[in-house]
Amino acid sequence: MYDVALFILFVAGVHTALPLYWWTEFPVPYIACGVAMILTVPRIVPEMRRIKWRESWAVPAYLIVAVVITLVAAQRQYLVYSLRGVGQLVYSVAIAVSLYWLVVKIPRARLASVCLVLLLFLTAAAALEALGPLKNIVDTAVGWLSPDWNYSLDERDIMMTGAVRSKAFAPEPSIAAGNILWLSMLFLWSARLGAFQTTLWMMLMAVGIWAIRSPLFLLTLVCGFVLLAARRWADPTWRKLSSWRMVPVLLAILLNVAVLASAFSIFYERAISIGEGEGSFIMRITGPFYYSVQFLRTHPVMGVGVVGDLRSLTGEIAKAYDAQGLYMRAEDSIEKSVSNRFALHLIYFGGLGSVVTLALLMKASRLGHRFFWWVMFMQMACFMMIGGGYNSAPMWCQFASLLAVVRLKLAADREEIARAMRPRAAPRTGGAASRPMVPVAGPRAAFRA
Repeated sequence: MYDVALFILFVAGVHTALPLYWWTEFPVPYIACGVAMILTVPRIVPEMRRIKWRESWAVPAYLIVAVVITLVAAQRQYLVYSLRGVGQLVYSVAIAVSLYWLVVKIPRARLASVCLVLLLFLTAAAALEALGPLKNIVDTAVGWLSPDWNYSLDERDIMMTGAVRSKAFAPEPSIAAGNILWLSMLFLWSARLGAFQTTLWMMLMAVGIWAIRSPLFLLTLVCGFVLLAARRWADPTWRKLSSWRMVPVLLAILLNVAVLASAFSIFYERAISIGEGEGSFIMRITGPFYYSVQFLRTHPVMGVGVVGDLRSLTGEIAKAYDAQGLYMRAEDSIEKSVSNRFALHLIYFGGLGSVVTLALLMKASRLGHRFFWWVMFMQMACFMMIGGGYNSAPMWCQFASLLAVVRLKLAADREEIARAMRPRAAPRTGGAASRPMVPVAGPRAAFRA
């Protein structure tokens, strides 16, 4: 239960984005995650000591390359921002590593239950906020937890979605929807899914669409459906399933289609704004990708470093947006205008640096199951697209925890296959040596998966 409490603290830290300003130039973001990391270290040191250098060298190598590129590319007038950016990157990766080992220690069934309870809490809070009882409480809590965000787009939300969007104690609705996507993937990878669990999850997504009204829920449904199909397709007992056991799968497909169809009316105005070159979709997808491609033409080797002199690129980004007829609000900061982690990866590291660092990250996230690796890679790509803050804790915590649950899933599948291959009527000779050896899905087995 102590491990579960630490996991909930990690999730709460990512969800609320509570910072600590101990010095003006070097704030400590996501302080709850930092506290959870400190409390987790004594629990995971024994497991980390068993890992050999040849199995874990990719993450330190990535950090070394990031630090070198940042120090080489940093300009004197932006040196403080460069140091702060690379320091926050190291801090976030350290948090993610501790979360990875913590998730590996939690049993899969318990982790699935915790994620489902957290999803119930967030969707219930969003529904009560939309209905009115929690509206003032959530606004007060968000103002204290995330004073820098100051989300005040209620008029735009009413015009585009027909109602004020719920935040569910997050700084803004998109953050709440992104964390629900994260918890949903952890739940779907960890749970032994049946008709009841799948139906309950989709009902929660329907409530989230109605209350939070974020298009990210459509992405959550798509990723969830792909994951459900992948788990069924990769199941070694799939061919033994009878036709009547396919009924829950078909019902899940129909329910998914129904939820997507009902969501079309909510996001109709958002779709029109996207077609007109406005809205957050432009800041997350269209604009960042267009500018990052233009940036690579002038920086084929390395970029500006982590954060670095990104503020000096504001004029270039605005010109790139105007050239494509895209809408960029004058009051938006550069971090909000380029709210795409993959585009920030290209801008920070440049052409060659992006390839090297991406290869190191793919090496660190290797899996023994190629099909599951591609599914996990698709989900990680979605997390890269849904927001900014490349050097902040959310992206790295999402990566690390997702990698952990997929490795636990593979280790559990191997254990189940080994148990199925064990002879059922083996003769008893009375000795322990006669019992067949079955691998146990523990932290070490999960890492090797």
